[in-house]
Amino acid sequence: MKSFKVFWRRLGLAAVLALGFGTGGVSHAQATIAASPTSISGTAERLISYRHQNHMWQTPDGATHLLANIGVQPGGGSLRMYTSVDNGVTWVAGLLLAGTDDTATSDGFVVGNSLFVTYSTARGGIGFAQLAYDPVANGWTLTSTESAFQSTSVLAINPAMARDSAGRYWLAFTSQQRSTGMNSIRMLRRSSATSGWVNTGFTFGVVDNLSIERSARPVVVAGGVAMVYTVHKETFWARRTDSAPLNQPWTTSLIYTNLGTDTDPFGSHYSVAVDTQNNVHLAMVDGGKLLYLRLRSGATAWTKRTMTGAVKANYVQASTSAGSVVLVTNANSLLWVYQSIDAGNTWRKTHILTHDAGTDTISYDRPRMEIPTDSLSPIPLVQQYTDGTQERALGFQVPVVR
Repeated sequence: MKSFKVFWRRLGLAAVLALGFGTGGVSHAQATIAASPTSISGTAERLISYRHQNHMWQTPDGATHLLANIGVQPGGGSLRMYTSVDNGVTWVAGLLLAGTDDTATSDGFVVGNSLFVTYSTARGGIGFAQLAYDPVANGWTLTSTESAFQSTSVLAINPAMARDSAGRYWLAFTSQQRSTGMNSIRMLRRSSATSGWVNTGFTFGVVDNLSIERSARPVVVAGGVAMVYTVHKETFWARRTDSAPLNQPWTTSLIYTNLGTDTDPFGSHYSVAVDTQNNVHLAMVDGGKLLYLRLRSGATAWTKRTMTGAVKANYVQASTSAGSVVLVTNANSLLWVYQSIDAGNTWRKTHILTHDAGTDTISYDRPRMEIPTDSLSPIPLVQQYTDGTQERALGFQVPVVR
């Protein structure tokens, strides 16, 4: 934290904004957007984590919702829903998910006024919840909760899920055998919102006890469901068609091997968005640089573009909004926004998101951020920072530039 304070005091905000970290093929004319404070706060370091998971959504009425980890509460439960009806300017705290603690992370998706959430539990398992939204009261009620996975011999963390066109849910998570320390990516399936969870028996990537560093992000694609997953320095793409037998292994290919020395203990340094033309957009980091990978609809080969130089990028988000693709990365403790109006062929660096300088008690050196994967314009964005013993969030509204 001290190094970031010295950085700010010596260089100042103007010097940071002037740094030329761009690469060829990306336009770098941009505007600045200053942060606004929000009421989102807690004591958990994972207030908004991880990057590959989705924690923010928008309902048909335009309201924005964030599931944050506010830390251990006297009444139990750490994952709390926040709702904003003014595009992220003000937030109202809502329900808590019981059975979660300050290490819990979550993922989910919205269908109409229903939210389906998976999350890691205080017991070391995976939970599943269904919530219903009232657009008149602007609040959520809990429809049901259940255990998707629980084992005395396995620690389960880092869940993410998607639902295919046949209504089947595919839930991937990281598992660790408690006795041996062997780590793997495993997958669960359920045939509908009301049926039970089934262990598919699928394991993705190498199984080892070198480190737990790995994560998986299922996404819906044309004609099936796919998944980006990482194991150590390698990033993979796995896919199945909706018509394939349920016991048929997924088709898997290696799409990138990291060259840098990024240290992410849970392998979540990436974010995935799929546009309305079924192009897949992947933002990831390597050696402090933002990378952009794209898989065109119907194609089998990924293309790659290096978007920045070494700007200490660690936290990234990808989104689609108003027909554009939007990438956000941290550059030191600021956030840089890139937008493409042609499905990722060309890019503009449109905005730099700024904040006040740090102090002896306020630090921006872990600039986690969150945006909806599919958003209205302007895009609501929250950025985490540390204020003494509290973790808080700054708010931004990012216009989509056409």
